Amino acid sequence: QRIAPAPQPTAVSWWERLFGRSAPARWQPVLALAALVLLLSVVVIWQLAGRDANSQITLSPTDAAPAASGLINIAADGRTATLAVTGLPELPADQQYQLWLIVDGQRQSGAIFSVDEGGGATVPIDAARPLAEYGAFGITVEPAGGSPGPTGARVLGYGL
Repeated sequence: QRIAPAPQPTAVSWWERLFGRSAPARWQPVLALAALVLLLSVVVIWQLAGRDANSQITLSPTDAAPAASGLINIAADGRTATLAVTGLPELPADQQYQLWLIVDGQRQSGAIFSVDEGGGATVPIDAARPLAEYGAFGITVEPAGGSPGPTGARVLGYGL
């Protein structure tokens, strides 16, 4: 009669000790669901972070107003924006500044404004389309109340 060698103990993983041999099969759907929830959370957080960021466009001065500066702050929705200017000369009562939004060579009025004694102003921009669709922006001196198209000197611009 032959004597069989004693069975050697097999190494048991910590997973098997904790949950038993069939644990991986039982926990597989739960782990898959947890991975899916984690992935969706990362995607949602990434999208929300991108939505919160505002865009800015810096306007450059021209020789007509070399000390001027301008900044267009575009909100996350892409349509709401404000124009902030500093260093523009005060104009006589019969003139105002006008912001032009330019796409495909067509100019649309975005704001008509006057500046304070320090040459500054902050005004909302009225745009017919998302601001990212405009390729250029300009501010000119116009008659009080604005004009249908630019007629005066450009004092600030972007993309022109």
